Amino acid sequence: GFIICSLLCANWWGERTCFYEGRLGFCSGLNFVAVIINIVMFVINFLSISALQLEKLYSAVAFVLFLIASALMIWIIILNDYGWNFFCATALMVCECILFLRDYQILHYFA
Repeated sequence: GFIICSLLCANWWGERTCFYEGRLGFCSGLNFVAVIINIVMFVINFLSISALQLEKLYSAVAFVLFLIASALMIWIIILNDYGWNFFCATALMVCECILFLRDYQILHYFA
């Protein structure tokens, strides 16, 4: 998440930030929120609090949102041809989407 946020926010200037444009803002904001939620989930698991249903819900919702974000990033690349950092960010978002799907599958069979 930190790497994707830094890749998406590397090229901002003036009053335009990585949250300025709608599609890019959704992807950047989603990564920022996912990083915060992942930290909270890490602390919950570290304290040995059982939150299996919450983890399953988070994995399912995050999979769908990252799938949408990956499609939006591909749309941005097709329209604007930004450069290597957007290609890397898109590839990492697709990987993150696949990892959330795998996490949901593991949690589903674990219960």
